[in-house]
Amino acid sequence: MANSHAATERDGVMPHPAPFSGNDTNSTKRTQAFRTWRTRIEARWAHRRHEFGSERAKILYAATLLEGTAADGVNAGLEKIT
Repeated sequence: MANSHAATERDGVMPHPAPFSGNDTNSTKRTQAFRTWRTRIEARWAHRRHEFGSERAKILYAATLLEGTAADGVNAGLEKIT
């Protein structure tokens, strides 16, 4: 299986980041979780530029990976741009 994992990395397969909810009541943990999520989103944008040719595409992709209170805070604004 080690060879399979190496092949995956070599082929450039990058999984979608886990959704971010913003529901953690501990602000330090919530901030760290957001920073990790944001870094993974930005890495995917950079790695798969052909899929994200516009800022709108980036916004819509990131919005699909929000849930809970984080999604609630974005959905109203998102409706204005789509």
